[in-house]
Amino acid sequence: MKKDYNFFHNLLISWWQGIKTKPEIIKALQPVLEITKISQWSDFINDFEESLRTYDEAYFFKWMAYKEYAKDTAPTIRGLIHSIEAYQSESITTEDFIHWACWHNGDCGETTSGVFENSNIEYFCLFFLPHYYKKLDLDFYSKAISIISKSNELSYGAFVIAINLLVEKEKKSLYFFLKSYLEGNKSDDDLNAYLKKKFNVNLPNFKFDLSTFPYKKDLKRTKEQGGNIDSLLKIMEK
Repeated sequence: MKKDYNFFHNLLISWWQGIKTKPEIIKALQPVLEITKISQWSDFINDFEESLRTYDEAYFFKWMAYKEYAKDTAPTIRGLIHSIEAYQSESITTEDFIHWACWHNGDCGETTSGVFENSNIEYFCLFFLPHYYKKLDLDFYSKAISIISKSNELSYGAFVIAINLLVEKEKKSLYFFLKSYLEGNKSDDDLNAYLKKKFNVNLPNFKFDLSTFPYKKDLKRTKEQGGNIDSLLKIMEK
């Protein structure tokens, strides 16, 4: 029996949001539609869309018209966690996971009008992952899930610090710089310059400097009370 348009629409949305991974989409399509690879350079979602065109051209054009202005075609918290867990269990490859999570980078976001659930998830998918993914292990992702799951409650500044603290190199960098600051060897101007260099994406919605650093009061209190860097880091880790 032929499936109606909504069946394919919902599966396509599920892929964009991350609620269903590539293997899960393929399984759901059996025996309705077999996704045929267009070429050696084509990606999964393009292959799916072109296979849909073969199945029913009207469905294909209806989907493409919808997708151009759709707001629900970006990774969600639920979808990101689901895809990370699939990656951890080796249900999807590193290439599949990164391609899905960073789709927006492929054409400067012109594929869809998808809106991320929050700026924290957008930062993670579009800026953090492309920069660090080769250095991230499964332990990182296990810890990241906890932070991602509460990303709606975290400020952008707190999320950025928490995620970067999971990267050993960045944790050490922050540790030694803030330790030097607490010891009086670095000024507020030095701290501002450090934060901008480390975390500022240079876009209005992703600005990061001393004004957006959420631990200014904790830093000041720790310094005044003679506290150490370890107690401060515990506050910053989520």
